[in-house]
Amino acid sequence: MSEKLKIGIIGCGAIAQNGHLPFYNNKVKLYAADSSKERLKEVSSSFTIERSYSDYEDMLENEKLDGVSICLPNSLHAKATINAANRGIHILCEKPMALTLDDAKEMNDVCRQNSVILMVNFTNRFMDGPRKVKELLDEGVIGEPYSIRVRYVHAGPYNNWAKSDWFYNVGQAGGGALMDMGIHGIDMCHFLMGHIRSVSAVLSNLSKDIPVEDNAVAMVEFDNKRVGVIEVGWTGAGGFTGIEVCGSQGSIVLDLRKGLFITENKSYPDGTVEFNENKVPCEISNGGWETAIVEFISCLENNTSPSCDGELGYAAMEVLLAAYKSAEKGQKIVV
Repeated sequence: MSEKLKIGIIGCGAIAQNGHLPFYNNKVKLYAADSSKERLKEVSSSFTIERSYSDYEDMLENEKLDGVSICLPNSLHAKATINAANRGIHILCEKPMALTLDDAKEMNDVCRQNSVILMVNFTNRFMDGPRKVKELLDEGVIGEPYSIRVRYVHAGPYNNWAKSDWFYNVGQAGGGALMDMGIHGIDMCHFLMGHIRSVSAVLSNLSKDIPVEDNAVAMVEFDNKRVGVIEVGWTGAGGFTGIEVCGSQGSIVLDLRKGLFITENKSYPDGTVEFNENKVPCEISNGGWETAIVEFISCLENNTSPSCDGELGYAAMEVLLAAYKSAEKGQKIVV
């Protein structure tokens, strides 16, 4: 039997504890680094950790790691990625990959120079629901896709599941709901509809006493003349959350609470409309973090490229930062 991979976890907060460690546990040898003794105690009591460090650079220096999961606040992603890459360690980095395009470019450049895998963890791409939507679109079940709506909302990360309030700190997070969830919406648009070429965005703080936006709406145009709307919020209290794609012969609706549906309708001269809606068998919430971790392990074991690499991470960052610029200037921004 081949020796288990050695994976370091950099940052042991909620993302690491809920989205990374459970799916690595007992499949690889795990090492953990966090400046918080409390976080290290939590992960050591719940998972099989070989050794723990208060400074991740000591872990990178002392352990011969095959890969790392970077689960730090957004502002720290670039430095940790570059440090790992310069030691020849492969990287799974949480989204967004950085806070500036210069940092994102340097991350890609350094990983390329060191022949290191850089995978960006766009977990929604790994869920069965969006993957089935992509499959249906590729099969042409609704004809030519024209428009997309992506709406991701919840009550906000803290005090909900996050271990601290860094999500609400501009310096650490870089932004609010748009930075946290909008990046998922942007990547989903790229995944399903093609490259975004322009964006018009509005940010708002509707109910939370925080220095970042708790809601955002972005209108996007694609290279292929398709259009879309991305809505994200940290004030969600029900309502639709998911994806809707409209095409020349019908629509696909992925309702993350109700399931996946294909809807066709016909209009008649007398004004009547005939609807035909069919539910598609699919465990829409399966996958996500677990499937992403499985892919990262497979890439390391087989020396293959990830489906969500640093270039896709950079492309999403371009649109994300253009959206913030659009909101600031009150105008459409070409990417």
